[in-house]
Amino acid sequence: MALLFNRSPLSDFLDGHTRELSAKVRSETDEYLLNVNEDDYVGHLVDTFTVAPIEIRWGDVYIEPTERNIPAREFPSGFNVYDGKSYPKQVVEYHLPFSGDASLLTLRPSTFPSSSVEAEVRSGELVLSVINWRDSAEDIKRAIDGDMRRLRAMEQRSTSEITKFNEELTATARSIVQHRKAEITTRDGVLAELGVPVRKAPGVPETFAVPKVKKRVLIERPAAPKAGRPEPTLDATTYGQILDVLADVGIEMERHPATHLGQDEEGLRDLLLMALAPNFESATGETFNKGGKTDILVRHEGSNVFVAEALIWRGPAYLLKKIDQALNNLTWRDSKVALVVFVRNKEIEPVLAKCEEAIPTHSCFVSRGSPRGPASLSYVLHLPGDETRKVEMAVLIFHLPEESK
Repeated sequence: MALLFNRSPLSDFLDGHTRELSAKVRSETDEYLLNVNEDDYVGHLVDTFTVAPIEIRWGDVYIEPTERNIPAREFPSGFNVYDGKSYPKQVVEYHLPFSGDASLLTLRPSTFPSSSVEAEVRSGELVLSVINWRDSAEDIKRAIDGDMRRLRAMEQRSTSEITKFNEELTATARSIVQHRKAEITTRDGVLAELGVPVRKAPGVPETFAVPKVKKRVLIERPAAPKAGRPEPTLDATTYGQILDVLADVGIEMERHPATHLGQDEEGLRDLLLMALAPNFESATGETFNKGGKTDILVRHEGSNVFVAEALIWRGPAYLLKKIDQALNNLTWRDSKVALVVFVRNKEIEPVLAKCEEAIPTHSCFVSRGSPRGPASLSYVLHLPGDETRKVEMAVLIFHLPEESK
């Protein structure tokens, strides 16, 4: 027999679970952690360390009568029994099937009732026993109903605490993994040796509201699908700063039509490049490079980690074609993309709606992201032919109407 939900604290068990997760991460080799896909590994940790709460199947409860010899000392007053002897009595067993980790049955939630419930645990069932003292169904029901109420309340409190732990597990696991990776890269100097520093260049006239870069930002090394040389990616902070510059340029063009009058896509690209190039500098001397007619590239060791495509809106099919073009210019995992869409039509709202409808139909679409502003969209895609290589894509849309449109 066991006292249910009434021994060592459940919180201690959950804290221990977190320590085990941390120990698991620390047991991995440096090479594995630096090369494994972080999302996949975090998902594995969550699957491994998720706690299955006790779930009693209340609708499947059944009874089973049996007979036991009951010691005289356990009899209520009024029975003619003698100390030291035992007497046979009918016992009604209530069988409660359950699922979940059976080791949780004795762990005490943070809040619990003053009285507990005693039960026997038998291969996936809790068995509560009620002695039939006076052949009274009412007495038996009264006794079992009290135990059932307390048991249900303790199950709910335990489940609530475990559910909260499970809901936070992804963030907990990711934090532990990232902290461990940061320890490794700091210790070994990986970022210093292999990163491409990107920082704001001094003495640049601020024609547009360029964000202030207060420190060197490096091309960082994220996870890779299998062992080998870690692949670089443009860090999120720098990516955000580049998008801010592009957004400021687009807004200024909306305000001052003369800056873009008569420009085709290549000319619009050059206006964007003129704003980006002097405001960021690289250890390689040339951060932003011209690619094709309309793209702007950030390269590292001969490969592209960032592509910006400038295009004039010509319909959903043309937009999807431009996405293909951008993706085909990328090779690194976790690369970044920006599409700068210039809308010559009189109305921009229908174009926004068509963009939102079209992009999720792309064969590389993974998920939507959080937009940065009212005329911006955000998505996650993967590289063509490789679903493990994710790409962040921002779509910035600017209204440059022409009278004829």
